[in-house]
Amino acid sequence: MLRLQAAIENMTHLEIEVYADWIQFFHSRKKNFLHLITLSQRDNKLPLIFLGTGVLFNTLINLYTICDIWKFPQMKDHDTSNPVSLTHILSHWASTKPDATAYVFLADGEHETHSISYSELFQRSAGLAKKLQTIGRFGDRMLMFYPTGIEFIVAFYGCLHAGLIPVPAYAPKKNSKQDRIDKIIVDCSPAAILGTTDIIHRLSDSDHPLALNGLPPLLATDSEQYTTTDLSISDKITGNTLACLQYTSGSTGSPKGVMLTHENFIKNQQFTQKNWQHDHTSDWMCWLPLFHDMGLGNIVQTLYLGSRCILIPPETFVQKPIRWLNAISHYAAHTSGGPDFAYALCADIATEEIPADLDLSNWKVAYNGAEPINPNSLLKFTEKFSRFGFCAQAFSPCYGLAEATLAVTAVHKGQPVESISIDVAAFAENRVIVVPDTAGGRVLVSSGISPSDDSVRIVDPNTYESLPEDAIGEIWCCSGGVGQGYWNNSEATRTTFQATLTSTSTPHYMRTGDLGFFHAGQLYVTGRLKDVIIIRGKNYYPQDIEFSCSGCHPALVHGGTTAFVDGEQSIDKVIIFQEVKRTQVRGADFEHILALIKKSVATEHGLALQAIYLLKPGQLPRTSSGKVRRAECLKKLRANEVLSIAQWQSGPATPPLAETIYEVPESKCTTRRSQAEIDQWLAETLTIKFSISQDAIKSDANFAELGLDSINITVLAQLMTEFAGRSVSATQFFDYPTLGELSAHLADTVPSQSRKRPAQSSALDQHQYAIVGMACDFPGATSLEGFWQMIAAGQQGFAPLATRWSEVGGSKGGENARAGVIDDLFMFDARFFRISDEEARSMDPQQRLLLSTAWEALEHATLSPTELAGSDTGVFIGISSNDYSRGLLDHSDTPYFLTGSALSLAANRISYVFDFKGPSLAIDTACSSSLVALHNALNSLANHECDLALVGGVNALLSSPVDASFNKAGMTSKSSSARIFDAAADGYVRGEGCGVLIIKRLSDAQDNNDRILAVIASSAINQDGRSNGLTAPNGVAQQKVIHKALDRSGLTAD
Repeated sequence: MLRLQAAIENMTHLEIEVYADWIQFFHSRKKNFLHLITLSQRDNKLPLIFLGTGVLFNTLINLYTICDIWKFPQMKDHDTSNPVSLTHILSHWASTKPDATAYVFLADGEHETHSISYSELFQRSAGLAKKLQTIGRFGDRMLMFYPTGIEFIVAFYGCLHAGLIPVPAYAPKKNSKQDRIDKIIVDCSPAAILGTTDIIHRLSDSDHPLALNGLPPLLATDSEQYTTTDLSISDKITGNTLACLQYTSGSTGSPKGVMLTHENFIKNQQFTQKNWQHDHTSDWMCWLPLFHDMGLGNIVQTLYLGSRCILIPPETFVQKPIRWLNAISHYAAHTSGGPDFAYALCADIATEEIPADLDLSNWKVAYNGAEPINPNSLLKFTEKFSRFGFCAQAFSPCYGLAEATLAVTAVHKGQPVESISIDVAAFAENRVIVVPDTAGGRVLVSSGISPSDDSVRIVDPNTYESLPEDAIGEIWCCSGGVGQGYWNNSEATRTTFQATLTSTSTPHYMRTGDLGFFHAGQLYVTGRLKDVIIIRGKNYYPQDIEFSCSGCHPALVHGGTTAFVDGEQSIDKVIIFQEVKRTQVRGADFEHILALIKKSVATEHGLALQAIYLLKPGQLPRTSSGKVRRAECLKKLRANEVLSIAQWQSGPATPPLAETIYEVPESKCTTRRSQAEIDQWLAETLTIKFSISQDAIKSDANFAELGLDSINITVLAQLMTEFAGRSVSATQFFDYPTLGELSAHLADTVPSQSRKRPAQSSALDQHQYAIVGMACDFPGATSLEGFWQMIAAGQQGFAPLATRWSEVGGSKGGENARAGVIDDLFMFDARFFRISDEEARSMDPQQRLLLSTAWEALEHATLSPTELAGSDTGVFIGISSNDYSRGLLDHSDTPYFLTGSALSLAANRISYVFDFKGPSLAIDTACSSSLVALHNALNSLANHECDLALVGGVNALLSSPVDASFNKAGMTSKSSSARIFDAAADGYVRGEGCGVLIIKRLSDAQDNNDRILAVIASSAINQDGRSNGLTAPNGVAQQKVIHKALDRSGLTAD
């Protein structure tokens, strides 16, 4: 097929027309045409049209045997010439090659445990689709938590068949932060969460961090066999139908879901097939996680070709990289690959570990992408495995990203890998000067060529002008594989997916954020426009790492952190520079702070640091605008010019990681080890193999605190399996996160079912809370600035009540009666909140005031109400006055009477208007209503019932009889003056107004780098009990509640 395509590309227009006629004639007259071919071959004659092109006429004999190659020229009537969707492709293979194996799974990385044919795949996915259609509607999202395996594939295609949008994601681990998953759930609002029985069972546990926030329906898709023989496909499914939300591995502060259609996938598969000359015999071997864009691309390319894919779990590869190569050998895989570190791991495999019969001769495409390519990795891999049949021309470095479905450029199959050496000094200034290989320049490896002249451009990121060859700029791309934008994020979509060059308004390009240049037509990727750190194929945003560092200890300067990579020795080392507050430079426990930084980064990002430098404030190099200059930090580090007050370095970084996997300190053991033996082995292994200081290795030391990332944990689990005489999985390091807990568990000195739980304490005791936004409308002050000025001036916003009573039709009250009243209480922009005038008139002014002030508070917190829609934001309102309902009694026939006057609706209306899904409570405890609302909000945050709380208090003076009642009870001040905590006080002065706070858990606010206005350490609540009267205070009770709040916060009254 590909030889025919290559020949067609070399034909003239006349030849193509004649050739097309031949194909159409062959299609309708197969027998006659085959007879003609036979005669032509026998007589050694060819039709004249083929003589000029050199096309072998006998290649047409196999025309009907290769009809399963898509887009065959001129065959418009064939039902696979232009596939509509991935679902239609699966239906086609299920009909034309039902018994052909589609996917094979090796659960342990070595032995085949499951396989599925195309007909079985279609029947199971279609059967599951019928079940899913009872849960969600066309276009709903389905969040997918699966390990690598057949179940993921069935669920993915089942969602597509149902017209639902699969959202693949990394299954949350026990005892790990769930913030990213929480935000994905809020962002995509899934109709259900799908997973295996084991994962769904864990999520069902009420103690699971995700479960605490409330989850959509859960479905274990492997709990029963969903199947059907109905092969019909909905007419709604077209090329423009969304086929997937692929959440990028970008900033954890706001994960973005790339919207990919069926056409996006198909266009990208066509590029991949053409570039690597695939056909239905091109088997794939995949060890990459399937929720990752590259792993998912393996799955979909297999479907597109109608070929076969062999799958092994990622952890089995990391534990023993030889498993990857063995699978390629055993199944004669044509295509396989991964990030550069995969080849480096294999290059370090001990020679005695390689089986003598390893055969890599069928491996024709060894793609390398997702992280910068180290030319030494390719060289060492080839040197080690060329004697086993591996050919260096199989290497195909490539470049791509989730926003483009996957592939953007790649080296063509069979083409040599291009590389150039460039001048280091010029490169540091974003200039490309090619130098001889012997000149000590930096060697860069090409990522291939673009599909067409204008599909990939190098662009000046500031002027948007297209740059010539050998000029470094941002990589922009434009192809059928580029996604439709980010889900529910129009601003980011415009910025990233709708860029245009200054010279033309079309086409729209997608900004990759990556830097590179073209040289001799080849794309070279040089770095990241926004300094994204890539370790083992995974992206880490420096800002996220920096937030984790500065927020882990109060002695550290927020905004005084920089994270960057030093790759000088072909090993990417993650370095932290962190400023310490001036007041903490002397006397702080720096060893503890360094340990906390390591632990924070390892726990929240799964990343091991190689060095941390604590600096005095003001030591970070910055631009004139205050931005940290990361390149200058790296320069200072390499020049040994860092003046630190404390530092930590990991020792030799871990390139001998693969070597560590095989150099097991003890041979396999069949007897159970004692805890003492395990403790000793752990101490030796962590010191020798992972360069961890002996002083840090203690029984209560957390693995994350020691700086072990997910790869290190997987390696350590494999080593421990060999030593401890029992299977040890990486997940056990999360279930038993300290050295002592793990060794006790492995030695069976504690029950294996569960660890001892810590003593129960109030969730409220475990958090502090940050006020990140405020707004107010108070008497004499309609803004925060005005309120502060009034307080600073010692003013009171009191005014005569006579005007108010005239507004509401009540008596004027006492001659000197004064109160705190606000202007324009009855003014309200109903249309802004999409409320009709009739309904607005029936609304208590307190409800109107709350809506307006809530909006202002969210703006003050720099939060977009529209972006918060659908989130679990909680609303807690203190409100006790229902004066307005009395005036509405004569108009109770209006349909809005109940909703406009009910106190409970004061909170519910905010949740309704803004589409908040968290708790929504209106609280009436008289004078303390607002404080009790705040207390309830803090409890809700502590219990993860919400991640953001809107807390408000409101009051309106609308009834003169009520005012008269307060006067008769002797509660109000006869002097109409407020003297709080003053012996001269003679009562209180009534007032109205509204105040709203926006509150987060302090840790969340610090992680998000929010502006923190104040911190709430704790709160407490009680009741007076039997005092001197029903409304009289109880001094002892007040002392108790103050002490309770202080005790919870750890503060003292001093």
